[in-house]
Amino acid sequence: MKVINPPPPDADNFLQCWKCGLIVPIREIQIKGRIAGIQGIQPVDNPYDLSKPTVVGTGDRIGGIKGRYQKLLKKQRSHEDKEVQKLMEQGWEVTSYHQQMPT
Repeated sequence: MKVINPPPPDADNFLQCWKCGLIVPIREIQIKGRIAGIQGIQPVDNPYDLSKPTVVGTGDRIGGIKGRYQKLLKKQRSHEDKEVQKLMEQGWEVTSYHQQMPT
């Protein structure tokens, strides 16, 4: 069983290094400055308050939701083979038998 001894009466006049355990008198310790902020800048308590989300409508805008939808459709309809891409633009459908068997 380990016995915990009470601190000595002059313990408030000494500090102990938390890394190496060296005990040093307070009168020999160099006091460092306090950390201060930059003048004119207010600290932010909640970082999520910096950028509030904005709700965007689905109206007709250039490059808006409809534009993104059209780009996705175009990307989905594109094919890496130029000949197959030409046939797809003419209205032909490409069926991949890699995943389904013909019936």
